[in-house]
Amino acid sequence: MRLEAFGHAAIGLSWTGADGRPCALLIDPYEPGGFGGRIGYGPIDLDPDLILVTHDHLDHNHTAPFPDAPVVGPRTLRALPSGEASQAPDLLPDGLARSLELRALEVDHDPFGGRTRGGQSWMLRVVVDGLVVVHSGDVGELPEQHRLDALRGDRGVDVLCVVCGGFYTVGGAEAAELARRLGARIVVPMHYATARCTLPGMIGAEPLLARLGRVWREPGRAIELTTARVEELRGSVVALAL
Repeated sequence: MRLEAFGHAAIGLSWTGADGRPCALLIDPYEPGGFGGRIGYGPIDLDPDLILVTHDHLDHNHTAPFPDAPVVGPRTLRALPSGEASQAPDLLPDGLARSLELRALEVDHDPFGGRTRGGQSWMLRVVVDGLVVVHSGDVGELPEQHRLDALRGDRGVDVLCVVCGGFYTVGGAEAAELARRLGARIVVPMHYATARCTLPGMIGAEPLLARLGRVWREPGRAIELTTARVEELRGSVVALAL
């Protein structure tokens, strides 16, 4: 599986599907140059078979450049059966149903029941190419352990892509605690301030990196992951070059 961080919370996953065909998933695409240029990342270079949107804020749901890709977002996810975490096989396109597992957990965008940051977001758990990946969405709280256990399932979490820039979401300390509670083997920071992302109030990823200690700095924005590679990097924060 290839994991690519395009910037902000946009994560791409690419792998070979069950039928031998290439598959691509895009989560939370941003608008290049959005918010008056404060999101300065370039166009997302991916041809996704499916787009997942964790919540309908403008820096996470810019799906217009991908008109042919089906979108699964908050309105669809809310139609899932009730429970702490829900499987969503019926939401997946036929070509992905045998190559992708999806589970979702609704969380608050802030510690005040979503009242200050515009409601709720979703944490998404996907299983592709034998690896369990959790995208935190814009989580602004630390969910109760039993809810995280329901999201994680019995297999644990190989990769946690977690917001850590604070202000709009949890910061570095809470992100590190979230990784601990989920038992994530490796952590990929996202949604933090960089030279090309200057949204007011956000900070960089350094507080998260400092708390988790072991940092693997990948020279590019993508990393190839297998079960063996995840085990090799276990306990690391994987910092991709944005």
